[in-house]
Amino acid sequence: LNLTNITWNEDSGLPTQNIFDIQKTKEGFIWLATDEGLIRFDGTNFKVFNRENVPLFTRKFVTHLFVDNENNIWLSDGILGLFKFSNKKFSKVIFNNFKKDFRDISGIKKINDKLYISSRSMGLLIINGNKYTLIDTSYGLKSDRVNRFYISGDSVFISVLGDGIYLLYKNKLIKPEFNKYLSSRFINVI
Repeated sequence: LNLTNITWNEDSGLPTQNIFDIQKTKEGFIWLATDEGLIRFDGTNFKVFNRENVPLFTRKFVTHLFVDNENNIWLSDGILGLFKFSNKKFSKVIFNNFKKDFRDISGIKKINDKLYISSRSMGLLIINGNKYTLIDTSYGLKSDRVNRFYISGDSVFISVLGDGIYLLYKNKLIKPEFNKYLSSRFINVI
């Protein structure tokens, strides 16, 4: 077994060491969400996309990435917006029939035709075509502060800041019994 250790840093062209998320596209590019923007790495060179060269971006930060089955890149600046990189173009995602400006994004996933977006202030938004389902306090969460979520089949596990984990199963929200065994209600990763 011959292992090679390669380190990329500012000396080798990586613009920052602050990396929040990493994804790989079908073409083999490595995409990094960083405090300097979205960075694409082709194995040799780093290309930065941020508000200096992408006018749509309102912040320098990119905090979350997700590559869907169609090879689209969904990205968020964590606070003000959701963007999509498709066919070599960036666009801001606008929710036409949704009455709120979805902010404070903490996670993004697209599975099959459903887009899941969590927010640290607005809950979990599930978009299926033109249908929007908002899982928030009006749906039964104790707080709208969704930190993370995990999808397994028909089940969505939702981490609510300070209140443990909820389970959304076939549109029914359940607070599992195992929460009473958690040593902390502040779940950062699921």
